[in-house]
Amino acid sequence: MIRSLSSLSKCEQGLVFASVLAGVQNNPHFPWTTESLQQQVVVDEGLFWEIGGEAAGFVIWRNLGDEGEILTLASALKARRMGYMEKLIRGLFDANSQVCRWWIEVHELNLGALNLYTKMGFQKVSERRGYYSDGASALILRKTITP
Repeated sequence: MIRSLSSLSKCEQGLVFASVLAGVQNNPHFPWTTESLQQQVVVDEGLFWEIGGEAAGFVIWRNLGDEGEILTLASALKARRMGYMEKLIRGLFDANSQVCRWWIEVHELNLGALNLYTKMGFQKVSERRGYYSDGASALILRKTITP
């Protein structure tokens, strides 16, 4: 079930983030903490996928009118490669039907994410060379949705 992060208390948000972050805490491509994500949700919007009372993943985005930027996207280890993130992103698109262009940046070595975004129609439009601390580039992807 897809739920809004803003409908949760700060404590409940912390549990969602901690549950998902447990699987990425040693991932250098995902440097966020529970606290930084909670601060992000104060300003931006978020959804999470819940399975059996546990968070399977979340997405945080910024709505810019007719454009949207996916800021943070993560899934729990046990929920990977099961289609939940695709459903979550589709839920994001459905909840923001006025947005006709979506943007996301992704580490060039994050092949799982790149495969998902390509499958969903995102295309590479630019690259920030050497953006990450490991020297890798950030790929800037865009998806255009036509009404």
